[in-house]
Amino acid sequence: MSVLSCQVSLYPLGTAGYDGVIREAVRALDDPRVRVTVGEMSSVLVGEDDAVWQALRRLFEAAAAGPVVMVATLSNECGCRPG
Repeated sequence: MSVLSCQVSLYPLGTAGYDGVIREAVRALDDPRVRVTVGEMSSVLVGEDDAVWQALRRLFEAAAAGPVVMVATLSNECGCRPG
């Protein structure tokens, strides 16, 4: 397995309560195999590739009760290492 890093932004559509949707979705990222750094506009996930892909799926599914856009940029050679 290889290390994967991902910068991800989540954009709930058509809701004034977008911040609650994002906060709830970020809770779905709780996984000791993935280091998560939450920022103002995006978050960065670093971990083994399978764990990062699973975390991205959980993030999207947690927000997908309503319309949502998720933008992700992935790298397998960013110089980031988990831990």
